[in-house]
Parts: sequence; C-alpha cells; structure tokens
Amino acid sequence: VYRASCRHSNNDHYKAEEIDFVVAYIVPREIWYIIPVNSIVASSVLNFYPSGCRWGGRFERYREAWHLMAPAIRMEDGRR
Repeated sequence: VYRASCRHSNNDHYKAEEIDFVVAYIVPREIWYIIPVNSIVASSVLNFYPSGCRWGGRFERYREAWHLMAPAIRMEDGRR
C-alpha cells in the first residue's frame, strides 16, 4: 500500500469548492492517480493499491485517468 496525506497545512480537509482534483504520483511505480475532489471529501489519508488488494482498491479506477481533466466538449448547433 502507498499512502498520501490529503489536507490543508492547518489539518483541515479540502472542500469541493476549493479544488477540482487531487493528483498523486507513486514514484517507485511511476503511476499517476487523478482523483476528483468529490471522491475524497472528508478523507485525510488516501490509500493506493497498485498491485491490487482483496478489498478492490478504492482509487484504482482513477489510475492514469487524465481524461477526467480534459475540457468538456461544447455542442453548439449540433457541431463540435
């Protein structure tokens, strides 16, 4: 397991209106996690299981999820 602290320097939790994503990099494994803030609200420690675990690993669906940060495509007049 790899752990990352996710809180303000004054020990408060981040709020959805303060940030959009938490990005964590697991250096020894060269793996990035891009996690929407709504998935970590009220969590101060994030646990990552890149090798798997019997509980599934809560954040594995966000591994290398760079597409979540892509701008939304606006549809105007039926065109992109």
